Amino acid sequence: MRVALTGNTMTYFSGQPLYVFEAAREFKRVGHEVDVISEWSDNELKQILESEGVNCLTRGNGVYDVAYFSELSRGVEARTIINIVHSEYECETPIKGCGGYVCIRPSIKEHIINEHNIPGDKIVIIRNGVDRDRFKPVAREQRDYKLLVAPCTLDPLRSAFINHLASTASQERRVMFIGDNYGIRINKNEFVEIVKPEFNVEKFIQQADEVHGILLGRVNIEAYSCGIDSYIWNPDTLEVYKFEPENFDEEYNIKNVVKKLIKFYDALTKESR
Repeated sequence: MRVALTGNTMTYFSGQPLYVFEAAREFKRVGHEVDVISEWSDNELKQILESEGVNCLTRGNGVYDVAYFSELSRGVEARTIINIVHSEYECETPIKGCGGYVCIRPSIKEHIINEHNIPGDKIVIIRNGVDRDRFKPVAREQRDYKLLVAPCTLDPLRSAFINHLASTASQERRVMFIGDNYGIRINKNEFVEIVKPEFNVEKFIQQADEVHGILLGRVNIEAYSCGIDSYIWNPDTLEVYKFEPENFDEEYNIKNVVKKLIKFYDALTKESR
């Protein structure tokens, strides 16, 4: 099967690009021909994908059996187009006229039905996928303080969450943010560290006492896979709860996520025959 995955921001180590990256690797591993269509920089995402036989292109190449669109890509032709919707925010507005829609959590499904009139029978919930061979528990270093790690883009959407977390930092409770700053002011605190994002984020997550993120993003899933407690914040109300999923491997292992993506494609094409 010829598979295309699209995302216009594959230069960043953040939620949507990492979803596309993990899915492309697994589609290739199970024997499909895979192209990822995006804007590219020569970073680890591109290098790893190409080393594993995934084609990293700037526009489509012929007609694909199925294209999984994280973002609209006009240069891609496919017999079936499935839109992956990653959040409830305007930047993730669903693409009209697709054969089907994948939402990575139930609240997104509810949102695109109510706000965008997408038919419920065209939507399936398939979770974010994580590479469990990479994100796994390791021995943690000994230290005399607690370390909270928050891998996230430092932007206005997360400003209240970031400054609240920074305000809790102390000698006994250090806070580390991993991300680029896109125009927010962070309250000064000597026990807050800001680290530039990098591909191998697992080395920070595996050494954390807690990991914090918003709206059940990849960071919570990666932390749970590493055996680290993680907490999910509402960026507007600052309500927080611990991430304690049932059937984690079945729902979040990238191997099972790709099986479900293929099953959804098969169901859509069966209906159209």
